Amino acid sequence: MDLYKLLISILTALGLFMLLAALFLLLFQRRLLYPSPHGLVPEHLPRNVERINLSNGAFCLLIKPYQEQAKPYPLMIFTHGNAETAYQWLDGMDELTAAGIGVCLVEYPGYADATGRSSKDSLAKTIVESYDKMIHRKDVDSERIFAYGRSIGGAVAMLLADQRPLAAVCLESTFSTLARLVREKGYPSFLLRDRFDNLKIIKRLKIPVWIFHGSEDELIQVDHARQLADSAREVELHVAPCGHNSCQRPWKQLIQFLYKHQILKD
Repeated sequence: MDLYKLLISILTALGLFMLLAALFLLLFQRRLLYPSPHGLVPEHLPRNVERINLSNGAFCLLIKPYQEQAKPYPLMIFTHGNAETAYQWLDGMDELTAAGIGVCLVEYPGYADATGRSSKDSLAKTIVESYDKMIHRKDVDSERIFAYGRSIGGAVAMLLADQRPLAAVCLESTFSTLARLVREKGYPSFLLRDRFDNLKIIKRLKIPVWIFHGSEDELIQVDHARQLADSAREVELHVAPCGHNSCQRPWKQLIQFLYKHQILKD
């Protein structure tokens, strides 16, 4: 009888622990998914950089090509990883801007000095409004706008590709579905509030897709990239011997892809 009571007590405690763990994940998952690093963006930015504020308190940093363009330039809309900020990427785009590409670094709600909170819905609104502002600029070629997303930013880029016409979409170290990634980490996916499903979106895209992933990525396994590539209609997959945060910038491969699809022109 004592053993029976002990077993009941253990099962009750285990059930209570699992219930509390599920409640914690349900309530705080967005804080884990969007850690929202803070930091003021300097008021005085480089001469070729313009801050463009959005209606929901987010913003984008538009980096114009270094050399003045006689014609409207192609534009990359860039969405960063969940523990990064747009401003941190300001110095990482020199090779692209030197090639004549403008870059719109999108900042998420609640990140850096942006107001609001990030969620799938607020990120979708942010990326779509960024695009809508860019497409009406006279210095941007509306036919040569493409999206580039890194890690969770790839999911944000895919939201844009699903809602607005793009010349191409590029994914770096991105998951196929967030539900799959969560299950691989040992968590129940049914508790997810923001269900990013890149696999579902990529199957219906009719634009070129460029995918880059590290073979040693332990955060998001390279098989996610292969699954996405297998589901795309027109795709170019690059796998490099690096991890999630240790890959060298793949700008040379990207530029070749852009020339191939006439997004960059001689």
